[in-house]
Amino acid sequence: MSIISIPRCAVVVGGGGALGQEISQQLKAEGIATISLERSSLEASLDISELKVVIEKLNPSAIVNCIAITGLDKCFLDPIRAFEVNGIFAIKLACISKILKVPVLQFSTDNVFSCDVKGVLYRETDDPKPATVYGMSKLLGEACKIRTNAPFYVVRLPLLFGPSNRNQIIHRFIKQIIKGIDIRVSSDVFSTPVYTPDVADFTVKWVKGKIQIGSVTHLTSGQLTTLHDLVVSISDKIACNGKGMVLAASSSEFSSVEAKPLHGGLASELIPTIDLESAITRYGEWIESNLKEIINE
Repeated sequence: MSIISIPRCAVVVGGGGALGQEISQQLKAEGIATISLERSSLEASLDISELKVVIEKLNPSAIVNCIAITGLDKCFLDPIRAFEVNGIFAIKLACISKILKVPVLQFSTDNVFSCDVKGVLYRETDDPKPATVYGMSKLLGEACKIRTNAPFYVVRLPLLFGPSNRNQIIHRFIKQIIKGIDIRVSSDVFSTPVYTPDVADFTVKWVKGKIQIGSVTHLTSGQLTTLHDLVVSISDKIACNGKGMVLAASSSEFSSVEAKPLHGGLASELIPTIDLESAITRYGEWIESNLKEIINE
């Protein structure tokens, strides 16, 4: 289990992404000096010695790595880039972590498992068997803990949704619903969804040394639900006129260059689960407060 001291400074690598933005915002709100390194200014292909110089100058007490290529199709169509960003870059950070003795929090995914058995919730002790390029590339990023013995901590995540996830599927669905457009959503794709602000809250507690985690930890609601049912639950929390309908569909109706894992979902033996109902309520409240902005995006 890990616990770190009160931070001098937290570096969020990939701070311009959906998760990185939320984490950076909450760290700053807690009065923690936070430096965001975006992918545009910190290429994953950067030489390890150059990356070490960048990190060393910042002198952080914690590093949070949010850089990732997450789209299944993106990874399948450009596997070299996927392995470079999701895997090799994480190994570089782990090596630097070991040299500088700075703990790193690395986010991974339930896609490191096969996700092919209905009703299964994967635990930290289960053996990963990824079935996609995305899952394989993220598993490579996890391997650095074993290979380097660094203070490197992996947190696996299921499906995420939240205010900062504006380019991701849940937000796109919600935008259509509040515009009065009927949508079809897969009723055979399962996950244990987590609200992105809750991931950020967890990260802040880790950076401040308020929680202990294992070398691999699952952050999850533990509540298995379909993509369709999640969108319906969120839609039910939104009070607005002329909402579109959420219709059940099969995942086979939607084109994909690689077979999508249908049965994702995580359980944790190390930390408590996150309340999904509370998360859906908070997300619905945020949507209602930002209806005009979302419609005009």
